[in-house]
Amino acid sequence: MTRPAEIRPKEGAQPGTPFASFRAGATLRPLRFTLDAEVVEEYTALIGGDGDWYRSPPGATGPLAPATTPALFLLTCLYRTYPPVQGLVLTHQALDLVAPWAPGMEITVRGEITETTERRGRQVVSWAATFSEAATERLLTRARNTFVLPPADRQQTLPEMRGPAPAPEGGVAVTPVRLRETAAGSDRGARIECAQGIAMSQPLFDWYGRLNGDLDVVHYDLPYARALGYRAPIAHGLMVAGYLSEMLRQAWGLHWLAGGGLAIKWTAPVFPDDVILPIAELEPVDGSVSPPRLRAHVRCENASGAPVLVGEASIPV
Repeated sequence: MTRPAEIRPKEGAQPGTPFASFRAGATLRPLRFTLDAEVVEEYTALIGGDGDWYRSPPGATGPLAPATTPALFLLTCLYRTYPPVQGLVLTHQALDLVAPWAPGMEITVRGEITETTERRGRQVVSWAATFSEAATERLLTRARNTFVLPPADRQQTLPEMRGPAPAPEGGVAVTPVRLRETAAGSDRGARIECAQGIAMSQPLFDWYGRLNGDLDVVHYDLPYARALGYRAPIAHGLMVAGYLSEMLRQAWGLHWLAGGGLAIKWTAPVFPDDVILPIAELEPVDGSVSPPRLRAHVRCENASGAPVLVGEASIPV
């Protein structure tokens, strides 16, 4: 069984990579892993997905995995070449969902650094990765990611810093992702959203960290998070994106898993006591491409109506 937490290099386990070591054009060490059914089941439950649908998706020949499953392994590829620092914060993410993932697949990841820059005193790194089926080299997913490094004096781990807590007895409460409407319309301005907001919690952040191996203490340690200017530990950005993607899957099914596209940026932190609401607002079908694509402005709002994630999605129709 390839559990993401078992193969991902850990924050604090070795000296992190300074900004000067990232070089545009540098390639990453390839990564190969097996996508196990147990990981798919756990991740589906964590993002409030419909496990029955993924075990027997209509129109497919066997079980499938959520579209954002690559997020569990994404930073593993980067960190094998560039050991991680503490306090790294993601700012942008794009996924081209070329073909769906299925339990049991052997998957190869290859990547490269695409850009490094300093913006308003912030050290920014962008990189790209491709996920392919190992046996056939069939492309499954293209990913692009951008992150910001924290100040140098905040990149170290101290022994007393909190990491993800052990799994609690009885499990972790998760809000199921369910559409407010049972079918997606296609009219301009049509709005797709969940029937209820998704409740965030520290146990949920801890669960995601246990699954994907993220030991960045900004997600778990209150004093450290406050030292970086947050009022509390912050959610994993890719975890939040998983709830949005699950809503889009419920709206468009296999069309989302095989051909969907998502480009987002995080605009505000998500804290343990937040409630987030994924939303998509549709644009006209783009008939200039083949096949035509339905486009949508997407976002996640907190309970105050402030966006914490914004971007665009597209779906072949």
